[in-house]
Amino acid sequence: AFTITSTSNADFLVDFEDVGSSLSNEDFYNGSDGAGGFTTGTNSGLFFNNTFGSSGGFDFWDGWSYSNVTDNTTAGFGNQYSAATGLGDNSSATFGIAFSDSASVTAGTNHQIEKFSITNTTYAAISMREGDAFAKKFGGTSGNDPDFLKIDIDGFDANDNATGTVEFFLADFRFADNSLDYIVDQWTNV
Repeated sequence: AFTITSTSNADFLVDFEDVGSSLSNEDFYNGSDGAGGFTTGTNSGLFFNNTFGSSGGFDFWDGWSYSNVTDNTTAGFGNQYSAATGLGDNSSATFGIAFSDSASVTAGTNHQIEKFSITNTTYAAISMREGDAFAKKFGGTSGNDPDFLKIDIDGFDANDNATGTVEFFLADFRFADNSLDYIVDQWTNV
């Protein structure tokens, strides 16, 4: 969910429920229609970019997708469309998923994003917690490896000038006291 501020000083919430209404139960949209993205939020016109392709018999996507998949227990990349919570923020049925550093959100004219909610996908959370064929368990066998997963959120104004960067750690195992190590598994405001 994104909180948007407009030039009329009215704040409003944007979620993925309007685009999610087209999904079947336990379904996702990953851009396979080649649209290049989607717009959600009737008052804000937030545009979420997406790229979809195929190579060597495998499909791939990056940017944004949206989903109502609730399986938050199955490990592996086949479960990449589920949130660690199993639902969207505030028990919403639909949520967005960002993948790769090419994911961007563009706000409509005279609007800006004030804050949004974020959590890990089930795939990422379980991979960091247990390790898998692609990555080791965060913290390593001793728990002392200083692993982390951080995203940088870069802001730009209407003229494409940088306005700043916000860092957010989706997992952090760099603490001397291992009891402070964490993997985000709840929706968190940024």
